[in-house]
Amino acid sequence: MWSLFQPSSGFRFFESPLGDVSPQANEQLLQMLLDHATTILAGLDKKQLVADQVKNLLRLVLKQQAPPSQMIAEMLGMSSRTLQRKLDEEGTRYKGSLNELRLELALYYLKNTDLSFDSIAYQLGYAEAGSFYRSFKHWTGRTAGSYRIELTPEASKP
Repeated sequence: MWSLFQPSSGFRFFESPLGDVSPQANEQLLQMLLDHATTILAGLDKKQLVADQVKNLLRLVLKQQAPPSQMIAEMLGMSSRTLQRKLDEEGTRYKGSLNELRLELALYYLKNTDLSFDSIAYQLGYAEAGSFYRSFKHWTGRTAGSYRIELTPEASKP
């Protein structure tokens, strides 16, 4: 029998308000915190490859649109030409780092979330879902839908 004084922990949320914008939401504070996180990451990443530093910064700012390499270079405290040169020395390009991260995140979202393909495209910085579909097919040789279906438990049953 359940007792009111039985030890337990947890949270119960009603789904309807979860999509609402918080009245305490503050775009300026968000931007300030993102800038601060960027500064901290840039300091921590000094010993990492530049390509890894680029991917870490892209993780912070990727939603809605892919930032231009100039923006990432500024966040790293260098010119876009210096960024290109350093990436060249490591055998990669900005677009390559961006696409590696997009693939990594796409695989994660498809495997671990129920996000729609449109939402995944948005999270990866694509202006439209069609671009995400084409990129995923190019990277993996299969569609995002077939990849997700293959991961579902029902798909593995005989």
